[in-house]
Amino acid sequence: MATVIEGRAPGAYIEHVFKQTDAPFLTGVPAFIGLVGTSSNVGKSAESDLFSAGPVVQLDKRRHAELESSSSFAWGGGALGLAVRGFFENGGSLCFVVDPRLGNLTTALDALDATEDFDLLCAPDIATSNAADMLAKQAQIADYCKKRGGSFALLDSIGAPALIPEITTAALMSHRDGLVKALSVYDANVCAALYGPWLCVREGCRICGGTGLISGSECAICRGTGAGFVPPCGHVAGIIARTDANAGVHKAPANERVDGAVDIRLRIDDATQAAINPKGGAWLNVIRAFPGRGIRVWGARTLSSDPEWTQVSVRRLLLTIGRRLERLAQTVAFEPNNFALWIRINRQVTDYLQGLFAGGAFKGSTPSEAFFVKCDGELNTPEVRQAGKVITEVGVAPTKPNEFIVVRLIGGAQESSAGAAT
Repeated sequence: MATVIEGRAPGAYIEHVFKQTDAPFLTGVPAFIGLVGTSSNVGKSAESDLFSAGPVVQLDKRRHAELESSSSFAWGGGALGLAVRGFFENGGSLCFVVDPRLGNLTTALDALDATEDFDLLCAPDIATSNAADMLAKQAQIADYCKKRGGSFALLDSIGAPALIPEITTAALMSHRDGLVKALSVYDANVCAALYGPWLCVREGCRICGGTGLISGSECAICRGTGAGFVPPCGHVAGIIARTDANAGVHKAPANERVDGAVDIRLRIDDATQAAINPKGGAWLNVIRAFPGRGIRVWGARTLSSDPEWTQVSVRRLLLTIGRRLERLAQTVAFEPNNFALWIRINRQVTDYLQGLFAGGAFKGSTPSEAFFVKCDGELNTPEVRQAGKVITEVGVAPTKPNEFIVVRLIGGAQESSAGAAT
């Protein structure tokens, strides 16, 4: 089980099981789900090799470049391949891809259960569904991230040209509002962010397959260019990976250039953006075109209206801290729960948080204003120790000095539960 962060700040809690792993700790790593159906012509010879070891494959830049240059490889239609390409074009270095032939979202999510090292989740083909089906599937994605822990959903606005020939701001707002309601059923609004409108990319035309030609004649839809519109989640995932690498997970992935896009489906100005995102509500993170500055992501908010959790950067920072602390806790599993262990945990966690503080992840002029660590006899009572558990409380202040979001780790050799931090 990966890290789970729940609740409203202060009082966010982790429940986890320690597992031994030597994998490096990475952020900005998405898992991509594509739903093209079991009958789709996916891959030919190259594709059968890609998923020969299982339904989830890991791709880095080199392997993706090999697939892109292979004449025998195909993603089988849909938006998956273009989303993965957009991820690497925007600075991504590593991702996971679920076999798109699984076809069913629940089956695809189940296939990801054994994959631990992703922290973003993208499902671009969901955005080509009808409105009701799209909302239900996007809510399922966010709920999966909530239950799994450690991951964050990047959701796409409506915009499929085949379903919506003319996109409007009213349509974008209606979908956003419906999505907020759908996610609230699962209490998962903090687990996702919404991006739109769609991007125009090379080889994106669904009608001609990106070639610009149909039976030797110019495609009337793309006018021979091969360009077409795709959901933006893959490109956004790449931007997040790039921002994490350059500045850290605490940096908001906003005002960032979108590479690999030649246009957007709907031009949005300041007044329109203000109308789309009124103060106090959940946001659609708009993608805008600026003369001389290119196409940019112009927002970094979750779908939550809770002031403590509106920022994507705050949510992802807490998820990342939880994942990292879980890794640190693995080094002390099965060790005697005594004073020496408490000192070791306090030292290791403090060193990690001190590094984040030095990098600007927390507010406060001193470490004591920015974070605290507690692992002692008050938390680890004789009853706790006899149960084979060790409890650590960590407080961090990502938005205001001395206003701590509290993370409680309850770890041990067996599966653990989490309670309220007091």
